[in-house]
Amino acid sequence: KPRQSVLHEGKKQSVHRELRGQIAYLAARMIAMDGITSLRAARQKAARQLGTTEKGSLPDDYEIEKALSLHQSIFQRNSQPQECRALRLIAVAVMRWLDHFSPWLVGAVLKGTANRFSEIELEIISASAKQVELFLINERVPFETRVRNGGNPRRGFVFNGVVRYDVKINGITVSIPLHP
Repeated sequence: KPRQSVLHEGKKQSVHRELRGQIAYLAARMIAMDGITSLRAARQKAARQLGTTEKGSLPDDYEIEKALSLHQSIFQRNSQPQECRALRLIAVAVMRWLDHFSPWLVGAVLKGTANRFSEIELEIISASAKQVELFLINERVPFETRVRNGGNPRRGFVFNGVVRYDVKINGITVSIPLHP
């Protein structure tokens, strides 16, 4: 390649890297301050606000989570750790309650980036939807059921028909997807 073309490519990559950082920071701020709980939704909204939808400029989840941790350590260092701890205590109680399903804690509560807007995410593997529904009904716990499809075929994983239960515990949403 001619020298000028190589320099142009390097400058283009630098612009993409800078834009990715700006989108990640703005998405993190939206999660921390505005109550957006989905990394995907925050990424898309931040990209729109900055006037781009170019795939190469969009940060991945890790970049947004890293920006979120930084934002919280600077602007929410007094409140966020307590909010996360309160959610972790509720998560432990719910996990004990669901003990015979062997739930796994995942998401922001596990990673330590949870705040007052976060939901608790628990995953249950190899339990039938019928078992979980009967348990919730017998415990007289109101719940909502959703079925979702998704995944990333390019990365080698796809999930079809994952049943997800949303329950409220002490005013906090606990999301419980079942994985076969």
